[in-house]
Amino acid sequence: MSRQTVRIGVTWSNSGWCWLDSRLLYTALQVWVRQTNDAGGVVVPEDGRRVPVELLMRDDRSDPETAVAAVEELIELGVDVFCSSGSAEIQTEVVRVTEAAGVLNLNVGAPDSALFDGSRFHLQCGSSVHTYMASRPPFWKRHGLLRLAQIHAELPGWTATHGPMRDYAAAAAGGFDVVLYESVPRQQRWTTAYGPYQADFDAWDDLVDRLVRAQPDVVVLGLPAPAEYQIVRAMRRRGVWFRYLEMLYGQFMGRVGLGPEDLLYQFHPGWTPDVDPATINVGGTPADLAAATKRYFPGVEANPVPRSYVGVAVWAHLVANAGSLEPERVMAQAHAESGSLVTMEGRLTWAPNGDTIPPEHSWAGIHQIRRHPWTAELQSVLVHPADHAEAEPVFTDLPYERRPPPWSGVW
Repeated sequence: MSRQTVRIGVTWSNSGWCWLDSRLLYTALQVWVRQTNDAGGVVVPEDGRRVPVELLMRDDRSDPETAVAAVEELIELGVDVFCSSGSAEIQTEVVRVTEAAGVLNLNVGAPDSALFDGSRFHLQCGSSVHTYMASRPPFWKRHGLLRLAQIHAELPGWTATHGPMRDYAAAAAGGFDVVLYESVPRQQRWTTAYGPYQADFDAWDDLVDRLVRAQPDVVVLGLPAPAEYQIVRAMRRRGVWFRYLEMLYGQFMGRVGLGPEDLLYQFHPGWTPDVDPATINVGGTPADLAAATKRYFPGVEANPVPRSYVGVAVWAHLVANAGSLEPERVMAQAHAESGSLVTMEGRLTWAPNGDTIPPEHSWAGIHQIRRHPWTAELQSVLVHPADHAEAEPVFTDLPYERRPPPWSGVW
């Protein structure tokens, strides 16, 4: 009997501390589903026809145990492929379930797929986040920022991200002085709005005190968005700021209540593959995605994160070329086409465990939140690398109370 739908399963966080990741990641996934169904569905080689796509979404409430139960339910319902959570902490638990069941797991959100060594049915759908860390030390050195402080969560995704940054800094010619390198341990279960941290964040004041005593030029924060929000509030209470403050969620802080004054002079990452749109052969261009998003979700997310869109587009491409939905054949096809697929996320070259191999010619942008000089509108401006930069970076040592007001034109 021929199938009625192709089922894509996904857990996303409609509540809890990972809700921000889900808002960013899964708009693009839903765009792909609607766009594909409007075209008649996805090609199912076994049936020799197109079949509509059914998206089965479950709220994992930002909790790994809840996510595991949800994925087990989705597998019982017979999903053909699974899209990962936006959290490495959740994905490290879920991937064990999909591996045991032989269900292909598209890693569209977890930041470091190197966490999943030995996987047979895991496929990273973009470059691992840790690869962009190599771009930071040259930028800091160019601007005389040599005293480095890093604060990160003692959780899988964050330690796998910040360890490489420390190593890159240590290996740089001339070296850096790492004046503070501190992990913040998990303190409770995951189910609060603050993730594995306490609801009372007064303890962050002590961390800010240590940062002030260390006198760094560079402060890099890698924690869940609610925790970063509270650290910045603690900085404001102390009236301090740092010449370079990078927050891995910084460009999205406005979504959790941080005001414009908090974001000015703040740097944030942006993975920007240096890919010529004319060479993209799977999944379309960023302009295509933007147009489709405007059509299907007007006013919801003007610039969706493309990873989930790319992931399912790559999967559908591999299914068609493999001649089967069977995970073993799809994975074999992925490795056969490794290095030849070019997406808006860059060229995909896979290691045996489905991790992406860092591309030879890639770069990661350093962006800064700036106020437009005429409209006073906040913008995310690329300041590195130099040959692509849209503006010169702005650094400040001024504490909050001594900064010029936003309307002064100094911004």
